[in-house]
Amino acid sequence: MAQVCSTGHATHAVGDGGFWRLPKRWSLGGAVVVAVILSAACSGGDKKPAATATPSPAATQAPTATPTPSPTPEPNKFDTTKAAALAKAMLPKAADLGAGWAITSQDDFKTDPLPTSPTCTASAAAQKAFDAALEVNRAGRSNVSMDRAAPGGALPSSASFQMYVFSDAKAATLPLTAFKALYDTDAFLKCFEEAIGSTAATVKVTKGTPSVNAPTGVVAVAYDITISAGGVSAAMRLETFAWTSSNALAGITLFGGKDVITPAFVTSAVTATQTAMGAAR
Repeated sequence: MAQVCSTGHATHAVGDGGFWRLPKRWSLGGAVVVAVILSAACSGGDKKPAATATPSPAATQAPTATPTPSPTPEPNKFDTTKAAALAKAMLPKAADLGAGWAITSQDDFKTDPLPTSPTCTASAAAQKAFDAALEVNRAGRSNVSMDRAAPGGALPSSASFQMYVFSDAKAATLPLTAFKALYDTDAFLKCFEEAIGSTAATVKVTKGTPSVNAPTGVVAVAYDITISAGGVSAAMRLETFAWTSSNALAGITLFGGKDVITPAFVTSAVTATQTAMGAAR
C-alpha cells in the first residue's frame, strides 16, 4: 500500500463491495485526497490533528432540481425469473455520466469488514441490519462502479449504482427503513469523518442538502467534506439515494470533488438510472 507522505496513513485497494458498503469507498477517497493535496504541500509530522464533527439536523432547504418522478409502483413489474439480467439492464452506462467516466468493477459483491471503533459502533450495527434486509426475498441483483479520470491532480470522483429485484413490491421497500437508519444520522456523520481521517490532515464533515429529491421521495442524503493539510484544503461531496420502483430497489452513491458532484451531475446520474429502469420494464 502506498504511504501518504511520512505519516503512516496508507491508501486502500480500489474496489466496490456490496450494496452501499461503507468503509472502502470512504477510506480510499479520503486517502487519495490527502495524497493529492499533500503533493502540493506536505506537512509531515506524526501528530494527528483533531477531526471536528459537526452534527446537524436534516437539511430543510428545497433541492435545487428534481428529476421526473417514477410511475406509481405496480406489484411484480419486473419478472423475477429474469431478475439478475433485469437488474444489470437497469444500471446506467459510463457514457451516461459524461466524459472521463469509466467502469472499474461490475457485479463485485465482496464486502469489507464492518468498522470496529467505538465511534462507529452504531453505524456498524445499522450496516448489519441493512445487509440483512437486502437478503429477504431477493430474486436478483447487480451493481457497477465507475471512476472519473482526474488529470492534473484533480480530486478523484466515484459513482456506484446498485440494483436489486425482489419477490414483490413490499419486499423491495423493506430495506429503505434500514437504509435511512444507516445514512441519515449524526452517528453516520461521526463515523464517516473518522473513516476518512488521516494523520496528516484535518477532516470536517457536515450534513448537506441533497442536490435532487429521490425519485419517489424515499431517501436522499448528502454530506459535505473538507480535508485540510499543509495549508491546502479540498472540498468534497457525498450524495446517496435509494428508491423503489415496483419490486426493484435502486441505489446511487456519488463521491468526489464538489466541482464534479454538482446538482447538474447528480440530476443526470439519477435521471440516467430512471431511464435505464424504464427501458428494462
